[in-house]
Amino acid sequence: MTRLPELRVLYCSLPDFQLIDAPKLVELHLLWPPGTEALNPPSTEQVQTMLRSLITLDLYSHLDIVVLGIWRKSFVGRHLRLDNWVLCFHSVQTLILGHWFASIDEFINYLWNNPALCPRLTTIDTFSYPQRWTSLRDCIEKRNHLAMRDPSVHPIRTLRFPVALHPNISDRLKESLSGEFAGPFVAVPYQPYALEELIQPDDKVERRPNAWCFGCVRSGNAFECLLPEKKGTRSYDYYAKCGCSLHWNHGADRGVTITAYNLQPSGYLEGA
Repeated sequence: MTRLPELRVLYCSLPDFQLIDAPKLVELHLLWPPGTEALNPPSTEQVQTMLRSLITLDLYSHLDIVVLGIWRKSFVGRHLRLDNWVLCFHSVQTLILGHWFASIDEFINYLWNNPALCPRLTTIDTFSYPQRWTSLRDCIEKRNHLAMRDPSVHPIRTLRFPVALHPNISDRLKESLSGEFAGPFVAVPYQPYALEELIQPDDKVERRPNAWCFGCVRSGNAFECLLPEKKGTRSYDYYAKCGCSLHWNHGADRGVTITAYNLQPSGYLEGA
């Protein structure tokens, strides 16, 4: 165990994080190590103490499966589970969910079941897209309406995605972020699978089109997808599942931010 009493920002792998005692740590960026790593976070008392003080938590936002060379069968479908950690996010204001290994759908489920989790959380920055946009919308509404009644719970005001969402999606999310009951989603023209939950089960006679990657379809940008021509190679499967290059910008200018247009929808939010 190494004690770093003045450390405030840390970039390290999960095994290294377990060996550090940094009582003033406020920003943690988890890095994927060269070898394999258990995806179930530890729940030691020392780790929990540091987690309670974090303001920014970044779960593998740096991860590029192609660059790191870990696109292997053993990693397909795996992601970081937050079961042992999420109850410790008392001070987290910004949560960054990296592509593939940190699931926004899992976090939505946690927040839906207990909207008081992460009471200071105001920003979710995700490199992936939810399976159902309605689940994200409803979860934010539930959280933000709780914030109107309970000043100790902060409303979620900002979402960030790799690319701009179609207005049929982003406009509804803005309403939820602003503390409103958002209007119903409307299918994206010529791209029904961007909101697949709107399609009746009996009408799903065809699979989602394979001409575009998952990210471009979900965001309503299918016709802008940079997916290469299908050649039956493993690289094509990678792009289809993890997104084309539009979704892999790791620079400072990455992504698009969706913010509430009314940051104080109720007097209950004053001082939040």
